[in-house]
Amino acid sequence: GSHPMTAPLLASLLLSSLNIFAEVATPQTVTLNNGLVMPKLAFAANVWPAATCRNATHLALDAGFRFVWSSALVHLECQRAQREAISEHPTVRRADLFLAGTVDTQGCATLD
Repeated sequence: GSHPMTAPLLASLLLSSLNIFAEVATPQTVTLNNGLVMPKLAFAANVWPAATCRNATHLALDAGFRFVWSSALVHLECQRAQREAISEHPTVRRADLFLAGTVDTQGCATLD
């Protein structure tokens, strides 16, 4: 099994890192053609278990990230966990976020 301090320590380290990145990223934005101002730095999920993905996404929102990147590569369970973290967050509304990601391009390999 894992050491009991592993998850809390990981969460603490992640939150500290996210706070540092959020402070650095705050003034770094780009204005889109439609006038919306979007952060350049995004929080991106990795290939994590669903619980880790959910917690990391929640911590990223707490740290100030408003651009969330996801991908077919992190698998459906992690994407669902990200959606849950976003929809259940107590202070961040979906309308406040920019969401981006990738698709499974292997499924398009036979298309011209």
